[in-house]
Amino acid sequence: MQKSNLDHLVVYADGGCLNNGNANGSGVISCYGSFLVEAVDTAGTSSVGKHEKLDFPQLRTVNEAEYSAFIATLKYLNGLMARIGKQVPTVIYIDSRLVYTQVTGKANCKATNLLDFHATAQALVDACSYDLHWIDGKQMKAVLGH
Repeated sequence: MQKSNLDHLVVYADGGCLNNGNANGSGVISCYGSFLVEAVDTAGTSSVGKHEKLDFPQLRTVNEAEYSAFIATLKYLNGLMARIGKQVPTVIYIDSRLVYTQVTGKANCKATNLLDFHATAQALVDACSYDLHWIDGKQMKAVLGH
């Protein structure tokens, strides 16, 4: 990403979990995630700046995976903003209605297994200014493939 002609970023973040909380025959719960950062230059040309696939073997639920993918995305973006030396307008799309409503303050986080995830995500969002949007799973799958 060349910062000289960088206009804004468009970001997609998603997490998932096979067998949500239930081990498969081998006793494994597979949680994963990914994020995609598209850099849009001043001419309106978009290019992939970063696409990262994530694996969360320690997690047990889809909501934990959704939060973890969102947190990994925010950590990357906050580091990027620090390297660039300024806040670049950034739109983040997520398909987890739960994460979206909790981070935007439209709902409280009450699940004890999500409290630390929520606090971490909220601190990272508060550190930089992002435009957060919810999209449906079909739109996310078209972009990230899961």
